[in-house]
Amino acid sequence: MTYQDSPAGPAYGAPPAKKSNKTLLIVLAVVGGLLLLCCVGGIIAVVVGGNEVKKKVTASHQVRFEVTSTEAGSVSVTYLAGTTTATLSDEALPFSKTITMKESFGIVSVNASAASGRMSCKLFVDGKEVNSNESDLMVDCVATVTP
Repeated sequence: MTYQDSPAGPAYGAPPAKKSNKTLLIVLAVVGGLLLLCCVGGIIAVVVGGNEVKKKVTASHQVRFEVTSTEAGSVSVTYLAGTTTATLSDEALPFSKTITMKESFGIVSVNASAASGRMSCKLFVDGKEVNSNESDLMVDCVATVTP
């Protein structure tokens, strides 16, 4: 038997049918839709979140300074709220001063001294007590205000 006389090789049959791209298109559409939703959600979050940050950064605060003493008389007081500072002499005890701090963050402090007695100070920001202290002759209170 020669090569030409040998039987033909196995029949391979018909090639498989072409696969449909339908599944690929569905997957791509779902992934594209999710990406679009994420982008829109991100834009909304930035816009809404940006407005909230702006409100906090431009907020002002009501700051109240209080100084008391066990002795009657007068006191020298220095207070600071953001960029506002003042030094007052011969203020009657008990001393209380409320101001509007225009900055949304910063330092608030009060320092008071008198000739005699036990002194105490309190700091309030937006109605909440943020610091208090007590000492003889001189007293300091300091706090940080954040948005």
